[in-house]
Amino acid sequence: MEPSIYAVEKGDDLDLPPAPLEFEEGNASLIKETIDVNIGMEDEPRILKLGSSLTPEEVEIHTRILKEHQKEFTFNYKEMTGVAPHIAVHNL
Repeated sequence: MEPSIYAVEKGDDLDLPPAPLEFEEGNASLIKETIDVNIGMEDEPRILKLGSSLTPEEVEIHTRILKEHQKEFTFNYKEMTGVAPHIAVHNL
């Protein structure tokens, strides 16, 4: 599987594949279909959504990385220490 993320330095001359058409200005596309991925425990799930167009290998890689860094994500307001409720809550 070819990497999808590259670390480059300014001035590096790399033969990178062309960017997908979705990245062209005015070609915004939304991922419509997603799959649920639990990065938490079975008794305390933490569900994130990944694009269904990912290969099984990409889902596995992303899930592993998200699980390793799950402490950086908040899933409820109690976990947002230092954020005032009037900033984190949206009322219609």
